[in-house]
Amino acid sequence: MKQYVKCSLFMIMVIVILTVILGDALAISSTSYSSEVLGLTEGWVKVVSGGFNDTNNIGINNFVDFKGYRYASVVNFETGGEIWRTKNGDQWEKIGLDGLGNSNNSGILLFIFRDSLYAGTYNDEDGAEIWISSDGINFKKIVSGGLGDKDNVGIGIPIIFNGKLLVPVQNGNLGSIKDGAEIWISEDGEHFQRSIKGGLGERSNFLIYFLAQPFEQHKYIGFQAIIFNGYVYLGTYNPTGGEIWRSKDGVNWEKMIDEGFGDTGNIAVHPDRVFRDKLYVVSFNLNGLNVFRSNDGKVWEKVVENGFGAGKYENNFGVLNEINGSLYLSTFSTPAIGAFQIWKSNDGKNWTQVGLTGFGNKNNHGAGISLLSDGFLYVSTLNAFDGLEVWKSRDGLNWEMIFKEEAVSKTHTGGGIVELNNHLYMYIYDSVEGMEIWKYMNPLQPITTIQTSVTTSIYTTPTLKTTLQTESITSTLHTAQTTKSPNTESASISTQTIGTHETVRGIMDYILIGVIAIVTIAVIFIVLKIKVLARPPPPPPPQ
Repeated sequence: MKQYVKCSLFMIMVIVILTVILGDALAISSTSYSSEVLGLTEGWVKVVSGGFNDTNNIGINNFVDFKGYRYASVVNFETGGEIWRTKNGDQWEKIGLDGLGNSNNSGILLFIFRDSLYAGTYNDEDGAEIWISSDGINFKKIVSGGLGDKDNVGIGIPIIFNGKLLVPVQNGNLGSIKDGAEIWISEDGEHFQRSIKGGLGERSNFLIYFLAQPFEQHKYIGFQAIIFNGYVYLGTYNPTGGEIWRSKDGVNWEKMIDEGFGDTGNIAVHPDRVFRDKLYVVSFNLNGLNVFRSNDGKVWEKVVENGFGAGKYENNFGVLNEINGSLYLSTFSTPAIGAFQIWKSNDGKNWTQVGLTGFGNKNNHGAGISLLSDGFLYVSTLNAFDGLEVWKSRDGLNWEMIFKEEAVSKTHTGGGIVELNNHLYMYIYDSVEGMEIWKYMNPLQPITTIQTSVTTSIYTTPTLKTTLQTESITSTLHTAQTTKSPNTESASISTQTIGTHETVRGIMDYILIGVIAIVTIAVIFIVLKIKVLARPPPPPPPQ
């Protein structure tokens, strides 16, 4: 039996995810159904199986596009995380050694700075490491031993701000909080100085989330800071209530919000989106997520309260996404208790639910929504009980299921979709048999615009011809695998979007979603005193 070590929200980002990440409450109709589709993989081809021929490779942590290749960091708790790359999405090659030569580097986070590829690791034995490569093949270690503190176990999502690289570092783990998260800064990409220690004065701030943009010109750039009114913002994970901070220079930080906006149940707060000149923050809360907004960072307005009233342990967290001038919020609930919901707002305050809760399947506890280059909206679900699903819609009203696992595996607990070279790929996480990648053989035909609205919803499944009319609710509240050898002493897909502001969210979302995974586990095993999941969850899916 495989033994799993504890993992970081930053790196392994546990899940299902919401963990993308993770009774139908607030259903828009009294009619609901569980999918009777036993499987739907017609038109799909499996291009990767068995974890790239290593069943210890359970899932992909994140992607970056670098020098004509799409790179993927793969989670492996046994022999160390791995780095793979592809040009076409079908044939993949492994780069370097497992764990970059250290099996304790169980998770790897890839990012780019000054035309170099970086690999930051999660390592709770020796401390986090940072590696650099100019060619994408040969990596050199530039940071080891947790930057001088072995309690610095994980490298978090960094940002590029004012020409400098700001790297958040996780200190300790949930249940074993140490001295608090840190921020390290580098101007040249090789020499780092600590600018923040001790969790910004509160050791319970052991995780830091920057407001970052992972995409630019349809590429995973990993990651550019999003500036709001001249400031860069960050949020924290804090068991006594998350905090919001901002800075004009990345060195001196000003606290704007503490104690979870006055609700200690908001244990994680994430600056998630700038929409119509307002900054939006999403919280994680077991009683239901909250969304706050501000036009100056000082005065805040709550625009979503208690997960739209879905109930405790439901709509615990959400991800915001702007599509064609509207704001979408996809939510995540505790598995076996609630299902996801998708909400839409044209002004950021008044919300309308898109479709049924869980799209009619109460086992779909999480989902992400994306607008791809063919002008269709795509929803990929998280479902550990009767199979992961992918749905698509031209108008947001009529939804068609295009993928569902044929043979449901209880070890398939996460998945996600991504576009590369005008093809859709489905990534499935398997904690026992190794990850899989499926390719949709029908090429996506790029268009330039799409109009969406929501008044009624129609769902079409291939074996159950069911049409559901639902009233809307408004609330104010591959595999050719080769290996390239590294030098001695070195351990040796762009999601396309449409519209001026629309983006498809990626690893940044699932960092936060990882919070849900850990808290969900605590709820299931400690609060509810029931055992729903008999295995550790895999990392969240990229999207």
